[in-house]
Amino acid sequence: MYVAINGVKNNKSVYIMQSYRKENGQTSSRVYRKLGRLDELLARFAGNQDEMMTWAKQEAAKDTSSYNSKTEPVSLSLFQNARIPKDEERSFNVGYLFLQQLCTELRLDNICRKIRSRHKFTYDFHAILTDLIYARILSPSSKLSSYSFCNSLLEPPKYSLQNLYRALSVMAEESGFIQEELYRNSNFVHPRNKRVLYYDCTNY
Repeated sequence: MYVAINGVKNNKSVYIMQSYRKENGQTSSRVYRKLGRLDELLARFAGNQDEMMTWAKQEAAKDTSSYNSKTEPVSLSLFQNARIPKDEERSFNVGYLFLQQLCTELRLDNICRKIRSRHKFTYDFHAILTDLIYARILSPSSKLSSYSFCNSLLEPPKYSLQNLYRALSVMAEESGFIQEELYRNSNFVHPRNKRVLYYDCTNY
């Protein structure tokens, strides 16, 4: 669960969002609970958005704990005489899962949907962008090596290497838009001091 503020100008509301996985394996998010209108909540906290966000995150933590408490334990039986089939992949890299949660909180899926509406491509742009982020942080290397690394993840790519190369030109064209949206969305994840802004990458 995470907190998000959605809406337009004078009609914004604060929501607790839930990350989930679709049947096709892709990650997405949905509204779990509406906390209230932004202006009404700010009034409760004397206009202090930091205090309001702290309270909202505490509510999200409570909802997460309540949701997890409803899950049932799963029994697993192991047999010593069972053999693993030869050449069957049983080991996967799951170090990207914490990054996946951060990408969801930054609403990368929403950013990619907006980009998709302006371009004519059929490949999964969101999957390519997030996979490149995982690879750049966990195993920085060339695009080809990054694609190979992503094939070792628990959820390997369903797109081709050619799709990845085609997506690079779209990322370059939409670079400014992506940075702008990430800057805006990052304030919902961690409010920042905006009294002084620097015209370089420092504040990103």
